Amino acid sequence: MAEVIGKRLREIRRARGKSLTVIAGLAGISTSYLSRLARITRSSVCLSGKVFAATATTVRACAERQR
Repeated sequence: MAEVIGKRLREIRRARGKSLTVIAGLAGISTSYLSRLARITRSSVCLSGKVFAATATTVRACAERQR
């Protein structure tokens, strides 16, 4: 499951044409942390629900603005 979340996050960000820096800034997290989320594996990082929700909301907001 963790691998799927990381892969999907990366796919959505790339499809929207947004850099790690832009998404991280909008989500209020560091670029390096967002990068780790995108490369997530079960043992690589403990996913905080609050951080994931903020990141997902940011990616969704970027998508809606592009419509």
